[in-house]
Amino acid sequence: MTRTFKLLFTALFLSSLIACDIKPISVGNWEIRSTLGSNSLQSNWTISDDYRLIGSGDWNLAVDQVELDGSRIAFSAQIPLAANQLIDGNFSGTVSGNSLQGTFFTTEGNFTILGERQ
Repeated sequence: MTRTFKLLFTALFLSSLIACDIKPISVGNWEIRSTLGSNSLQSNWTISDDYRLIGSGDWNLAVDQVELDGSRIAFSAQIPLAANQLIDGNFSGTVSGNSLQGTFFTTEGNFTILGERQ
């Protein structure tokens, strides 16, 4: 009887963990500052729990496949470098509390990204 109770309790406990919907820590609204050399750009990023990112401001972008893994965030996107010029790049960063930091890697140079949760 005791063994059956332990197995039942373990099964219920594990199923409750599987049913938990834990929101990734990077979900939210972020005020972003991007720098490449002496150039500085401002934008706002909204990261949703359905793994999407919308950027507005100097970086207008929409990303449908954002990797959110614990404190890590990564995505690929095209960003505007100048009028009518888009460049491809890959972002890799981390979130710690209300701070986001990372690098957007491009063939034109690497942008340092710093963000603060709003």
